[in-house]
Amino acid sequence: MLEETLIAMDNTKVSNSVDFSLYGTYVSIILSDAKMLTNNSQSTIRKFFGTFMTGLFLTLGVILIFSEMLDINNCYDLSTFATRMNPICYHLCGTTKWIHATMKVDEIDKIIRRVKRCQLISMKLNESDNDNYLYRMKMIKTQRKSAIFSGAYMTLLVYGTIRWCLNPIFYDLYNDFHGVKEEINSSFFRHLPYPGIIPWEIDNIYKYISTFALQAIASLGSGLGHAIYEIMHFTIILWTCSHLEYLSEALTNQRDNEILLNDDLAVQKFKNKLRHCMIHHRELLEQVLFDKLTQIMSTPMFIICSQSTLALCLVSLEISTMKIDGLNIADAIYMCDWEQAVNSNGNKYDNSDNDNREAKTNINQMIQFSLMRAQKPLIIKGGLFYTLSLETYKALTGFSLSNAVILRQVSNEE
Repeated sequence: MLEETLIAMDNTKVSNSVDFSLYGTYVSIILSDAKMLTNNSQSTIRKFFGTFMTGLFLTLGVILIFSEMLDINNCYDLSTFATRMNPICYHLCGTTKWIHATMKVDEIDKIIRRVKRCQLISMKLNESDNDNYLYRMKMIKTQRKSAIFSGAYMTLLVYGTIRWCLNPIFYDLYNDFHGVKEEINSSFFRHLPYPGIIPWEIDNIYKYISTFALQAIASLGSGLGHAIYEIMHFTIILWTCSHLEYLSEALTNQRDNEILLNDDLAVQKFKNKLRHCMIHHRELLEQVLFDKLTQIMSTPMFIICSQSTLALCLVSLEISTMKIDGLNIADAIYMCDWEQAVNSNGNKYDNSDNDNREAKTNINQMIQFSLMRAQKPLIIKGGLFYTLSLETYKALTGFSLSNAVILRQVSNEE
């Protein structure tokens, strides 16, 4: 019976169109302009503009990555190697996400159709206008959450990229203010956003501005690749969780459960409802999450896992090579402890009334910590690796710190 129902739904018009209202207006515009989803309702000019900008960002991103990789030959120690590798990891991961999503656009469209099919099944679970209203409000809240995450995450990555690219300008202004003048003779030492081999000589301000703009646009494209891909991933999982939550609410309706005790017709209606719930659950878990989504997200997840390990290792190495004025730090800690001791002796009588409050606070913190330890970690399988889990993060952190210690010892020996 389940198979026949699914086949009948495959033959409907649902499978021939992509419903962008599922994602909301803001998210649908982002995904369709980035060529990660098909939108036949777009105008020709809008499609051409989206294709042109996508091609521009990806082309400049690939060029910037090759330029940075070629500049690795100029590394003279592990510290400069770490300085060059972290931008490469960032740009490589963002550009790869975008390219992978554009290559898998047909599979992503199928996921959207599956989610739309789940929406139609959810409508069949509603037995009254009140149920329709509750379902509509839940979907509106889901759209709002998706829009908030999309706007915040997009703003964060774009701002971070622009802020990074503006650092050389601030550095130049600082040098000009203090009378420090340098010639424009190197892509690394002359304050460009990223180190790299440039095929032309930067001997005037116009070439410098052009090179600066190309690197900034390429880096912005990598940031957009990170943001748009994660927005798509988050939105699909968010909609799936919302449907599962609504499915649970539909099965645990107390009013329906009370009617079942005295009405045979209600029993038959509940059986039909349960059958639709089984179809709904199967569509969500087997077709959306564990089948289609895992196939699409496995490769980018593995890339993210690898580059995160390398980035953590290199960042730890950079921190370990920083020169720290230990004498001044020890002096500051000593003065801080002395001041705290004086204040505690002067205020010990004033703090006597707060003992119970502090005890309650400590107990609440212990309860919260115990609850966090008791929770099971979220595990989403990406290919052959479990990437989104607390155990994986702890293992990657320990591995990267161990590598940083080894590299630090090698650097000291050199």
